[in-house]
Amino acid sequence: MKQIDLWLDNGNYAGLFNIDFELKSDDKILDIGGGHRPHPLSTHVCDIVDANEQRHNQNLNIGDRVFIEGFAEEALKQFPDNHFDFCYNNHTLEHILDLSGALKEISRVCKRGFSAFPASDFEFLTAKSHFGHVNLMRVINNEIHFCKRPQNTITDKFGYLFESKLFNNGEFKELWESHGCRGLRHIWEGRVYWENEIKFKEYVGNDSQLLFPQLKYFKE
Repeated sequence: MKQIDLWLDNGNYAGLFNIDFELKSDDKILDIGGGHRPHPLSTHVCDIVDANEQRHNQNLNIGDRVFIEGFAEEALKQFPDNHFDFCYNNHTLEHILDLSGALKEISRVCKRGFSAFPASDFEFLTAKSHFGHVNLMRVINNEIHFCKRPQNTITDKFGYLFESKLFNNGEFKELWESHGCRGLRHIWEGRVYWENEIKFKEYVGNDSQLLFPQLKYFKE
């Protein structure tokens, strides 16, 4: 596997611009959930048209890319194995209902790829209902570990307090987002680079508490 620094300069905005994946000019590059800010070198974008809320009310940016409409676990079935040379997905996986199915399809049709997603206990403090985060995630030994997120674990008051008291503070936001500084994005964001196959583990039912022990303290 290639040795790639996934946190080069703390990887501004999920490595969108500053991680060198050694992409070639003739590569087929798939962006899953590219939304309004797809990877600049992507040739294909897979997304849904009615998710503007998750795109901060900004329209899809397709340009001259090939648009694949739908959910990855179904939309990618039309492609043969190893059709794409690279797959980039940035803060998309936490939104996918059938994440196991999507990861299997991405692994099948893509030779290698990169994923970035919220992956820490900060999700209990920062996420708000309208974000549409349906999975809780961690990175363990370059594997994606995840479980379904119970709706009752989203506390909007925390999210709005975080946004109003901290995130809107310029100095804090610079550290949180790591824009132009050696920031702290790595404390809340997970990143995985993979070749041939995405390694992942899904936790179901009470086993979810092995991944996030605090789940047992939330009342239904």
